Amino acid sequence: MHRAGSGSPMVLIHGFSASWGIWRPLLPALEQEHEVLVPNLLGHHGGPEYLAGSPATPEAMADALERDMDSAGLERAHIVGNSLGGWLALELAARGRALSVTALSPAGGWTHGGRETKRLARLFRQSYKMHKLLGPGGAQLMRRRRFRAFALRDVAVHPADLPPALAVEMAEAAAACPIYLPSLEYLTSTGFGELGEIDVPVQIAWGTKDRILPWPGYAERFHRLVPAAQWIPLDGLGHCPMLDDVALTNKLILELSQRVDLGERPQQPASVPAGVE
Repeated sequence: MHRAGSGSPMVLIHGFSASWGIWRPLLPALEQEHEVLVPNLLGHHGGPEYLAGSPATPEAMADALERDMDSAGLERAHIVGNSLGGWLALELAARGRALSVTALSPAGGWTHGGRETKRLARLFRQSYKMHKLLGPGGAQLMRRRRFRAFALRDVAVHPADLPPALAVEMAEAAAACPIYLPSLEYLTSTGFGELGEIDVPVQIAWGTKDRILPWPGYAERFHRLVPAAQWIPLDGLGHCPMLDDVALTNKLILELSQRVDLGERPQQPASVPAGVE
């Protein structure tokens, strides 16, 4: 895991099949204000080992994240998560480990078993096949601008503009993820469960051009699961806003963490994004 910076603690949680490196663009600004811990998820590239046959569930990943926080001496922290990491951030908050939560296009907001579940199963199985087809050296193709534009079009709004080294790192992580198929099987057959009560400030931010988890279909459950959350539209951004607009994403995260550190409770916004009312 990565750990640097000073200030109140903050934990960044990456999404499914990614690694901690996807947060690199945000780290210089965040580490000026916070002690930042960026772990790799259970069974993901560089993360705690996944043993075949053991649980490949969000709960098991949250357990591993708690162990990471414990080993770092962090009882609670501002928690930021994207996609699967967004759900895990909310899960950790329900376990009493959060000071605040910023969830960026969090997973788990759709009703299990419907067309949203089936679509995601197809999408991630196709992605898995692509990485296997490309083989171990396939990640290096990400250095080609046109290939980034094609391969990462669902992840970022302007994938060709991503730094080549970061794109290679993302592809390497996706190709070396032992928990990929077991976790995908669990989530498509069983789905995400419920969340316990969350008593810290939560903001849910969603890119209006998210192609992996577009709303409203992938967001509806969160109105029941996290009724007090702030909803923030990220106009023109995609599934991973930290790849599309570094400055805006940092501003979003730091405004909440700094308010909480000052003892202020963030105000409920006047409206929520179109389509999720």
